[in-house]
Amino acid sequence: MLLELEALKNKAEKCHLCLLSKTRNKVVFGRGNGQNPKVMVVTEVPGASEDKTGIPFVGAAGKKLDEFFENVGLTQNDYWITNILLCRPPENRDPSDDEK
Repeated sequence: MLLELEALKNKAEKCHLCLLSKTRNKVVFGRGNGQNPKVMVVTEVPGASEDKTGIPFVGAAGKKLDEFFENVGLTQNDYWITNILLCRPPENRDPSDDEK
């Protein structure tokens, strides 16, 4: 399964099916345990911090989520965080139909 996940990540990083590939800095694929998580968090689109790092939920909201996970006894091995859309739309606009 881990090889399949890595193959999907590589495919996403090479994707040019929509115009977001021209404006993104990095594809924001996921973080945590993508193989067998206890909890999966799926957010809408990457934010500016995520677009720069390629890692989902690294901004202020991500820090709050990490604190929550820690408070309930979850480690990064227990969860997987990803986005519905793996690229940030410019100016944080809503994605167009062909970008969904």
